[in-house]
Amino acid sequence: MTDFIPQIVTSPVITLTAWGQSLWTWLAPTYAWTAALLVGALLIDRVLARRARAAWRIALYAPIALRLLLPLSWKIPLANAPRVVTLLTPVPEAMLPPHPALVAVPMFTWQAALTVAWIAVACALVFVRVRARLRLRRELASSRSANARVPNAPCEVVEHEALGPMVVGALRPRIVVPTALFAPEEKEALACVLGHEAAHVRRRDPWLMVAMQILEVAFWPVVPLWIAARRVRALVEMACDEAALADADANARRRYGHTLLDMAEWRTMTVAPLGAGELHFGSTLRARIEALASARRWPRVVQATLVAIAVVAFAACSSVGSAPTTGDPNASSGQPARGQAWSPPPSGAIRSEADLLTYCGIFLDRTIPFWNGGREAYRNHSTDGVPADQVAFCRSPVVLDFVDATAWASEGRNALGQIGKDLATAYEQSYAVGKYELCPSGPPIPRIAQTVGTKYQPSYPADWNDKAGWQCLNFGMDQPMWFQYKLDSDGQRFTATARAQRRDFEGKLIDVTMVLRGEIDARTRVFNIAPTIEETWKTVTGG
Repeated sequence: MTDFIPQIVTSPVITLTAWGQSLWTWLAPTYAWTAALLVGALLIDRVLARRARAAWRIALYAPIALRLLLPLSWKIPLANAPRVVTLLTPVPEAMLPPHPALVAVPMFTWQAALTVAWIAVACALVFVRVRARLRLRRELASSRSANARVPNAPCEVVEHEALGPMVVGALRPRIVVPTALFAPEEKEALACVLGHEAAHVRRRDPWLMVAMQILEVAFWPVVPLWIAARRVRALVEMACDEAALADADANARRRYGHTLLDMAEWRTMTVAPLGAGELHFGSTLRARIEALASARRWPRVVQATLVAIAVVAFAACSSVGSAPTTGDPNASSGQPARGQAWSPPPSGAIRSEADLLTYCGIFLDRTIPFWNGGREAYRNHSTDGVPADQVAFCRSPVVLDFVDATAWASEGRNALGQIGKDLATAYEQSYAVGKYELCPSGPPIPRIAQTVGTKYQPSYPADWNDKAGWQCLNFGMDQPMWFQYKLDSDGQRFTATARAQRRDFEGKLIDVTMVLRGEIDARTRVFNIAPTIEETWKTVTGG
């Protein structure tokens, strides 16, 4: 029982620490990117303020949300939009070593504290927003329907003694109008208010407000996001003013401006709780009155083109990914930093190629990929200046076996990756002539799997060209092969399999199977390939 207690305490700390480290690594470059995008958007927004509609300028801030939602390394594809969606990234980790025992870690770390703080503030923001919505719902319980008094409204209209004018709700939007606005002398003001609020509903602005609130909660530490969201809310109100005043003459625009001022002075207006996502008629008053004074707009095509160019430019600039982290050049090469002693991995074993580079990178010949003949360079690398304990660990049988296994397995991974690409190419050709079918099945090559420790020398192209499936793929190998390859296809789904056996440093027989899958979407006819190769490393009983 005593051995079990540390695992209960430590496992959450490990998880929180890992999350916190990821958040910290993500936050700094994201802050820089969003700040740069915000400055650019504000500058273009200001330049276009008197010549482009607010409805168009809202799009200038979309790249900020895009930068937050997509990985830091995302890129905009430059090729023509294909009919094949290839998500193939075959870089699975070999998992030959057993899972290590749990390693002791501090009871709490600053990375774990960052994760807890991030979650706690997000939960607090959610609580505040939900409480505000519930309070607003209770306040509106006393409202009365005004649909009969407002014909042709785009949604339900209700009157309330104290609340409004505003739009509330996304799934079932309602326009809330103060009862005093239904007085006969307020007829012109009521028309202005209803025109503005109806524009909110037609533009589906409540959904935009919901999306912005979700982003603010999820990414609350990113201050540029909050500034951008505030500006977007102001532009939304201006856009609705533009919609309400479409084709209006100077007198109508003057009356609308007076209504804005009257609503700002109306003491019964906007008693709603803050943060419920409601859209108020009287918000961002000064900027909206200034916008009403300028009606000299460029043609819509010019406005849309300029804004689109700016948005695409911002998105493209933010798609180049983050710069690599600088630091000690030996930090990722397996060489201890100056003044620091080398230490083995916490797990006590190399479990991935990243581990090998981190802890034993000094032994890798960087000019020759270690998975393609560089194993001997790894084994024979000079040990001058390398700590003895590092030499002993990095040349231990387990690590050397990992190097051998990685080099050996790379053939199967690379071949399946190429098969996936060739299938995509063949499907594009099929799609072009209206067939929408994958290549047929291809029988195992070689027909009988090789004896453990030996390679098969294929006859190229004879081994591949006389088989319908492989010929359709235009796939073939002329170098000696460790693996046996097979393609199963029914025209709509495929499974490509690579299988072979090897012996580890202890002489145990390891059976390795790699599988890549894909299928055609029956509705869209898009060809989807699995994002990873499935690998199974199994010790053969009695091997």
